[in-house]
Amino acid sequence: MKTEYTAEEREEWLTSIYPEWRKQNWHNEKTYHPEYSIRYYKYFKRIQRKEPLIINIKPKQIHGLSYYGAYNCPTFGNPNADWIYIFHHLKRLYRFINNCNTREDVIKVIHEAAETKEVLQFGNHYFTIGGQHRLCLAKFLDVKSIKVNVIQYELDRQLFVREMSVQRHWEKLMKYQLIVLSTHINQTHLFIRLHNQKFFLKKELMSSFMRLIKQQSNTRYKLIKAPIYSLYIACFKPNHRNSIDNEQQLNELKYLILLHLNSIKDL
Repeated sequence: MKTEYTAEEREEWLTSIYPEWRKQNWHNEKTYHPEYSIRYYKYFKRIQRKEPLIINIKPKQIHGLSYYGAYNCPTFGNPNADWIYIFHHLKRLYRFINNCNTREDVIKVIHEAAETKEVLQFGNHYFTIGGQHRLCLAKFLDVKSIKVNVIQYELDRQLFVREMSVQRHWEKLMKYQLIVLSTHINQTHLFIRLHNQKFFLKKELMSSFMRLIKQQSNTRYKLIKAPIYSLYIACFKPNHRNSIDNEQQLNELKYLILLHLNSIKDL
């Protein structure tokens, strides 16, 4: 039996078992890749479960797939692949063409094959990561529902708010030469430089830190009025903390901020 079929032969076979597929209006819709298509994807987290979540979903709710090395893979596949492109390039479709003569035969395989059918869920949208052939065919054959293993994701709101705060202030952080090293979003602190000292600043304090920078920037030429002891601490006493984790610790930096701002030219 053949193991390679052209796009035309694939469509002929599909028409022979389900002519109605040609009336569908979504064939040219893009198959989305969750990592590259979902806005703020990196701020979503997997919902951890003790047992797999197995539910029935509607194939029409599947909006794309995640597959490394082919299909809509941005690196090794076609990032603009639509559904008809996916159907034309299913790697083992020949198994269905060679062994299934009716729509019912295919649907039986879709439901009863032992291999896991698995999807990622973001809100009401699903993306195939296992069982691409069966789930793709389920869409083309208008199968009402199909049982799948679901891996759910939800927006990590705390992480999102924290990182948006950092991004919002990033330009000023660079302007005031405060950043020592960029950090990964999963890291809770930024590595900050103030005058002759370096330390880690808790990201949740970013807005308060920038307000303090603004406040001190407006008074930075009044350095002479700062208490002598405070200036001594800021200039010569090493920072006894390597991390700033609360508002009280943050407020202790105001004279160090003054020194830092006065040391920067062209502000």
